[in-house]
Amino acid sequence: DYSTSPQRALYPLQGIDNVLFINWLALTGDISLHASGVAIDGKGYIFIGPSGSGKSTLVRSLAADPSVSVLGEDQLFLRLHHEKFWVYGTPWHEDPNICTPLGVPLEKVFFLERGPGKHLKNFSAVNGISTVLRTAFIPYYRRDLMPGILDRLVLFGTEVPFFSLCYQLGESMLKTILDA
Repeated sequence: DYSTSPQRALYPLQGIDNVLFINWLALTGDISLHASGVAIDGKGYIFIGPSGSGKSTLVRSLAADPSVSVLGEDQLFLRLHHEKFWVYGTPWHEDPNICTPLGVPLEKVFFLERGPGKHLKNFSAVNGISTVLRTAFIPYYRRDLMPGILDRLVLFGTEVPFFSLCYQLGESMLKTILDA
């Protein structure tokens, strides 16, 4: 009997909304990123990195400044809108109390690295796109949509500046991010 099964807590359609959005976005070459992001003065800044790299921690620390709105701390939508890349918050959050579905033009992308010290360096488009392909939610099973997604990512790599960022917990990073 399913109603008394220990697996009852597993809802068979859990996450289907995410899968539907990922496929819908892919129809136009847009994607869902495993990233965190903020809006500052109407501009978007996103942070991409593996789990545990500090994406959520960074946006939470940036949100201490009243000029910063958190778009998302785990997942964002990347869309091309009127020939400019925009980033949007999604409905899926670790903490929905700090996130917004706001959309803003994307200003910069930061690929987070863990390690000692602090650095900010230019990051090549090839390395950035490669990282996005490994970390984004892309429907690879939809071979018919892959050329459009890849074309969009190539354009993304030429239109938006990419940076490698290593920071230490507790450091104020707002000025570094804005000045990059």
